[in-house]
This record gives sequence, C-alpha cells and structure tokens, in this order.
Amino acid sequence: MRRLHHVFAASCVLLVMMTSASCNNSSVTSQQDNITSATETQPEEYGYINETSKIPASGELLVGYEPLTPSYRDVTIGSIDKVLSPIPHIRIKGKFSQEDPISFSIYLPSKELWEGRFFQMVYPLYSENASDQTLGFHFDSKAYTVQTNSRLGYMGNAAAANLSRTIAANFYDYSEKIYGYIYGGSGGSYQTIGGAESDNCVWDGAVPYIIGIPSSMNNFLIRGFARIILADKAELIADAVRPGGSGDPYSGLSEIEKSVLTEISKLGIPLIAWDDYEYLLGLKSNLLDQNVPVDYIKAFWTESGYLGTEKSDLGDLFRKLRTNGSFSEAQLAAAAYHRYAIPGPNYYAWDHLRADDGEPMYPQFSADPPNTFMGTTSAVSGGAVYDGNIKCKMIVVENMKDVDACPWSGDWYRARVAESLGSHYEDSFRIWFNENADHIGSDVQASRSHRLISYFGIVQQALRDVSAWVEEGIEPAKSTAYRVVDSQIILAPYAAERQGIQPVVTLSVNGSDRVDIVAGQQVEFEATIELTPGSGKIVLIEWDFSGTGDYKSVGFEREQDGKLNIVADFTYGEIGTYFPTIRVTTQREGDLDTQYGNVRNLGRVRVVVSQP
Repeated sequence: MRRLHHVFAASCVLLVMMTSASCNNSSVTSQQDNITSATETQPEEYGYINETSKIPASGELLVGYEPLTPSYRDVTIGSIDKVLSPIPHIRIKGKFSQEDPISFSIYLPSKELWEGRFFQMVYPLYSENASDQTLGFHFDSKAYTVQTNSRLGYMGNAAAANLSRTIAANFYDYSEKIYGYIYGGSGGSYQTIGGAESDNCVWDGAVPYIIGIPSSMNNFLIRGFARIILADKAELIADAVRPGGSGDPYSGLSEIEKSVLTEISKLGIPLIAWDDYEYLLGLKSNLLDQNVPVDYIKAFWTESGYLGTEKSDLGDLFRKLRTNGSFSEAQLAAAAYHRYAIPGPNYYAWDHLRADDGEPMYPQFSADPPNTFMGTTSAVSGGAVYDGNIKCKMIVVENMKDVDACPWSGDWYRARVAESLGSHYEDSFRIWFNENADHIGSDVQASRSHRLISYFGIVQQALRDVSAWVEEGIEPAKSTAYRVVDSQIILAPYAAERQGIQPVVTLSVNGSDRVDIVAGQQVEFEATIELTPGSGKIVLIEWDFSGTGDYKSVGFEREQDGKLNIVADFTYGEIGTYFPTIRVTTQREGDLDTQYGNVRNLGRVRVVVSQP
C-alpha cells in the first residue's frame, strides 16, 4: 500500500545459518570470455592475490554446488576479477537465472586474511555491489563478503549465501564448516529477521538493527498527525526535552495539543527525539503524501466514528484545516490512519486506542484486498510472521531517538522471541539500546554530530560478538536493562545495571545540567564516564564547547574500575544559548587507530549567556 522507499532509510546488520538441498548442477554455466584481470599489486604484500596469481575458473569454483531450492539451480558466473580496493581480493559476480534474476557478488580476500566466515549485509534497495566501507570492515573481521540485489524476501540472500560456501570451499581448499552472518537495518532488518525465523535459514547468526515490525509502516503517518497539530509548538516541546530544559513537554500546549502529543508518544514516538523536531515532523519531506486507500479517505470524511465527522474539538479542527486548504483531504485522512487500522492485540503501543474489553475504540477500515500491516512486511521479509522463533544467535541493536522504526519495536520483538524460545531465550538472543542515536545516523554529518552519534560501530561490534558467540561460545554483553512506560523506553541510569556495550556519559556544568551566566564568565564542566562490563576501553574523548559539532580531542587518564571523571573550564564571550557536548569513544581492544567497532556516546548540557 505504501511506497517502499518511504518505509525505511538506513544501513544494515547481519544474520546467518546453514542448510542445503540436493540437485543436479549440470545446468551451472559460465561466461569465461567476461573474465577480466586486475591492476598490478605487490605479491609480497598481499600473499597469493597479486599480479601473478591465477584467476580460478568458474567451473572449479562451482564443483559440488547444491542449491537451496530447485529454483536456484541455474547459476551464471559472469566475471571473476582481481580488485585492489580496499585491499586486493577476488570478486566473483553472477546471477541466478530464474524468471526474476537475482544478481550477487562474492568478495574473497587471500587465505591468509580469512578465518572461515562470511558477512552479508542486506537491504531491499541495495545492488549487488558492496562498498569499500563494507568490504573494509568485513575483511578486517577476517570474513569474506556476500551481497545481492534481492528486492523482496530473504530467499535470494539465502541462495547467494548457500552458493558462496561452495565457492569459498573450492577457492580456499577448505573442508571445515564455513560460518555465515547476516545483518541489516530498517528495511534490511525485515530480510534479516525473515531469514532468521525461516526453516530455510542458512546463517549462524544475525544482527538486525533499527528494526521494523509489522506496525512500523504507520510511523510516518503518526508523525504526520503530530505535524498537523504540533508544528507551531515544536520548538517549545523541543526546548523542554533538551538538556537543561523544563522536562515538561506539555507545558504551554492547548488541550488538543496535549492530547495529540500523548497519543503519538503512547504510539512509541520517543519524546527525546523532539530535540530534532524538523526530522520528526518531516518539515522538509513529503511525510504526509502516503498512498492510503481512496475508499478510506472517503470513509474518513463521510462515515460516523471517523475524525472527519467526529463531533469534537479535534474533529472541528480537521474540518477547518480541510476547508482552508492547509492540508489536502488525503493528507488529513492519512494522518489519522493509525486509529482505524489497529494491529493485533499484542501490539501494546495501541492499547490506549482500545476500550476496556480490548476492542478498538474507533471503526476499523477494511480494504479490498485487505489492508494489513503484515502486507508490506511479509513481502519485504519473505513471509516472516514475526513470532520470534529464530533459528540462530541474534543481537538486536536499537536507537533511543529512532522515530522511523521506534525503539519500543525492539522490546516488542524481544517479547516474541521470549515467548517462542522460552525462559532460556537469552541463550540465543540479546538486545542493545543506544542513547543519542536515531534511524539515519549511521554516518553522522558534522551538522548533526552535536546531538547524535554514529551507531554503526556498535553494529560492527555486535556482528563480531555474535560470530564469537557462535564459533567460540563467548557470550556477548548482556541485554540492555530498561523499562517500558507508555511505549517509551527508559534505560537504567548507571552502566553496571544498564549493560549493553555503550558507555554511559553524564555531563554537568557548574554542578547542574544548565547554567545562566554573563558573557566573559568562566564555567566548569565535569563528566563522568562509565563503561559497561566487557565493553572495551576509552580511546578518544572530545569536547565541543559551542555545541556545533566542532570537536577537539583531549588527553585523559586511563579509567579505573570502569569509570573516569574528567573536568574542563571554558569562558563564553558571546551572548547566546549553547549546548556544549562531550563525546566519548570506546573500542573493544583499545585500538585508537582502527575505524571499526568504535562505540560512542555523548553528554550534553545547556549554557545560557547574557549581557553583563
């Protein structure tokens, strides 16, 4: 019903298991005339992948191939190349020659740089061409790479993963088990979870992150509901939830505005995400231009029980907005769609829209064909039912400021896993929540870095931890400790009880979260940094006294017993309101020079400077 590219927009994680099926490989073909050679490289530096290395023939690589299902029997290898970037490796490109061909690429480093595993990042809008950033992380993790252009479902990814094991076993002359891991974020989380729950799961571990669940499709319209009613009060709400604010986002709102803020918050839109209200409300996007059914729009404005005809202050306001042309009929109807398409009873974020008997308070629109939340989810995931019956180890990574997928969805899926696997579900499952990270911040630009961290280092470490869990039995950090209040995730305040792998950073200015001073006055900052057990070591501390993303690193003492206090003084010469920030980076091995597995968090306060 809704456009796929509006549903998710972020990076990916991982998942893995193994299966096989028998079949005749007589129809496996190759196109040797398409094989190309690589640029020169130094043999002593890169082992046997150098200018004198022999490019293997596709027939050699496919010996013993048994497809996952008969539909993936016919394989064409289009090219086998030597590639130099990011390090020299062999790239194999091909496709499964079915009615809807799925292309794949397999990237194999030299045997000296490989330890018997592969990583596979998935997302429904990816091509089969992996980026240097992805390859660099995989190779650094001693893994080869599998990537496809599989648009719908996990089966194309699974088929490529299964094929890659045959190719790698022949390429490396390797007879032991090859472990595989899948990861994907947002739309990629659908494919990751779909594969992890499937009986056709070919991966040993999975890392879905910023996960979408069947009800997530409505989050864009819920945010549109907020935009229609609360855009004029957005700065007021944001000021309340920012560091040093009142903490009361309802102060100054009308009764209608309070009711709408309550409604969208109980639906899971995190209150702390109002810090970036322009994104939350989609003020620079077409958030409200979603494809809701025409019959629904008609019902909204004509039938009893819908907001378009409701005798209430909010109904009157919607009809006024319709009349004055502020929004179109379709936009206004779409914004309230969440009330009239409530998902099943275990979606607790919708409980406030149900009566005491559990039935919806509002009429439920029924489209033909049925308009269900599972429709798009099922198509993208490959038929996942989201029952939590995972067939592999899994670490879920969620972000506290995610307004696209919303952090409560991670808790919802955790409950499904617990229900399916029973009381010992944590033998196979973890969930880590991260502060100061949103849906799109895997690569945070400078203009947003004063309030957000890049979460991809956390995803990378989760992937490495799930592989160590599978291959060596090394248990990862415990799940983050949290509680749920009206669909808002509340993290445990201190590292020892919070767990996960993100450092906990607390910043104060002159002993508070806010200070009001005059220009020329010096203030003192004090930060407390706590590390969760086994999370790693602090490798970088940076200050941004202006709150603009202009960070400067500073020296520091080694933390003691997982804790470090650091102080700094600063004098503000110009009037204005500042949100100074300290950014802390940890790394499991304490490696300052690596770009992989860097786990960050922020501490922020408010400084208000007036004239002397």
